[in-house]
Amino acid sequence: MQNSQSREGLPRSLHSLLHHVTFRQLQIFMAVSRHKSFTKAADELFLAQPTISLQMKKLVDAVGLPLFEQIGKEIRPTDGGQDLYAACRDLFRTFENLETQIADRKGIRRGKLRLGVVTTAKYIAPELLAAFGEKFPGIEFSMKVSNRDEIIQRIKNTEDDLYVMGQVPTGEVDVEAIPFAWNPLTVMAPRGHPLTMAEKPVPLHAVAETPFLIREPGSGTRHAYLRL
Repeated sequence: MQNSQSREGLPRSLHSLLHHVTFRQLQIFMAVSRHKSFTKAADELFLAQPTISLQMKKLVDAVGLPLFEQIGKEIRPTDGGQDLYAACRDLFRTFENLETQIADRKGIRRGKLRLGVVTTAKYIAPELLAAFGEKFPGIEFSMKVSNRDEIIQRIKNTEDDLYVMGQVPTGEVDVEAIPFAWNPLTVMAPRGHPLTMAEKPVPLHAVAETPFLIREPGSGTRHAYLRL
């Protein structure tokens, strides 16, 4: 049995959904899903939290399924919410590709570039983006800075186009990595500290036996240290 069609040629169920759902609601939904928080989504989109809540209620009513569930302090997508997130991601990518194709037909080099970088790369990424922007002024780019674990999650969700990391996440995600810069890790100590007076180079066991500050769990720097 074939689905009934609307006058526009769309299945009636899809036509009804498109009639009640806006792109802005889908954009808000994706932000809430990424951050697992209405408050953080509101901050990202420069909206008031009541606006976020109202638009999500309208979206839930239009879809006819619960899209989020409260787990502790986090708001996580339900199974239906995860399906909608995947569909929204594909939808927005399709429209971005269409925008690029239209620009190409007009002879204009345009598009969008999303860059995800670990915290230690935030010191070199802006300089690289500035040079890229001068060479390709029609390309709109954005940069998300986060720790290693969150960047790996963004890779799994294909939220960005390129990533800059200190270490290749081998075995965690399937990626193609191209090294382009040297990023040594250095132990620092004040003058007079026993490590500064130890034999050179300082043996790793001496470093391991010395209390010192390292980054938080999820950090690539911490991950590299714990592998030693």
